[in-house]
Amino acid sequence: MSGGLSYTVTHSEDVSVIDLDGEIDLATGDDFTTQLTTALASAGSRLVVDLTKVTFLGSAGLASLMSINKQAGQRGTELVLRCSPATRRTIELVGLAGQLKLV
Repeated sequence: MSGGLSYTVTHSEDVSVIDLDGEIDLATGDDFTTQLTTALASAGSRLVVDLTKVTFLGSAGLASLMSINKQAGQRGTELVLRCSPATRRTIELVGLAGQLKLV
C-alpha cells in the first residue's frame, strides 16, 4: 500500500488499541489525527497506538502523537506507542522519546 493509511481499533477491558498500517505523512495526517482522537474518546485507562506496520512517520504524525499524548494526560489515560525499529528511530531522532511511552 503506497501512500495510504489503514487502521483498526479494538477495545478490551479498559484498553483500546489502534493498529495502523501504511504511511503517516502530510496526506494522511488529518485522518490519523481524527482516528487518534476518536480512539482516545472511547479508551479507558490505556490507549495503545500500534505503529509496527507504519512504513513512514513524518512531522504531521509526530505532531499528532504529541497532541494526543497531551490530551490523554488530561483525561488520565496512558498513551503507549508500540513501535517498529524505524518508527522508534524517528521518534528518538527528533528528541521526543523522553516525552512519549515507547514499547
